[in-house]
Amino acid sequence: MGASTGRFGTVRMQHHLLQTLVFVEALPLAKPEVMIPFAEQAFDADGRLIDKAAREAITAQLQAFVAWGRRLGGA
Repeated sequence: MGASTGRFGTVRMQHHLLQTLVFVEALPLAKPEVMIPFAEQAFDADGRLIDKAAREAITAQLQAFVAWGRRLGGA
């Protein structure tokens, strides 16, 4: 999950991080990805996320994280 002030900053970061995690044999949750471009428009002055699509993407990622944890044998 990442946010950036530009269009592609978090895309490159997430791709590189995934490569690193796979190399060290970690078990990353690769999908769904959450990339929030132009973050200054997605958050209000108090830092609250106001972008509906971003909130939906984060919800989907959190739901996938719970399911992924269960598949790995978590509680």
